[in-house]
Amino acid sequence: MKIKKTERILLSPGYRAAYQPVDQQPLTTKKESRLRKLRRGKTVQARQVRVRQQPSGLSEAQLLRALDTAGIGRPSTYAEIVADLLRRGYVRKAGQQLVITPRGREVQTYLSEAFPRLFALSFSANLEDQLDGLAHGRGAYKTLVSEIWHLVEKA
Repeated sequence: MKIKKTERILLSPGYRAAYQPVDQQPLTTKKESRLRKLRRGKTVQARQVRVRQQPSGLSEAQLLRALDTAGIGRPSTYAEIVADLLRRGYVRKAGQQLVITPRGREVQTYLSEAFPRLFALSFSANLEDQLDGLAHGRGAYKTLVSEIWHLVEKA
């Protein structure tokens, strides 16, 4: 077992002077630091114990298989989907796994709460089918765009 002491010290409040995320503990200042006084071999009482596991995620192949099963995207767009997720910082690579980042989790939570209909897997899969229909000459472009526009306006 490895025991590690860590502490985050706030040097400058920056944006935190106006915004402190609810799920985050306030950072310690240099004056309040208790870890600086600790020395090797000293006995301390732990206030909080966190057990960290390896980040669980999906391999790229598992993600692409899930997208394919849900009917989202096409083989020609899969590489761009993964590259875009990485570029925007929504996921990160941990070995062979793609692991969602805090930023990705916040964006996902916000969008799914603010626009539940637009970000449902069934909606995306249905839209893919409708776009395929347009490509094969079935359906009307203006009708489809109008329907989507009304959904976006309502959200």
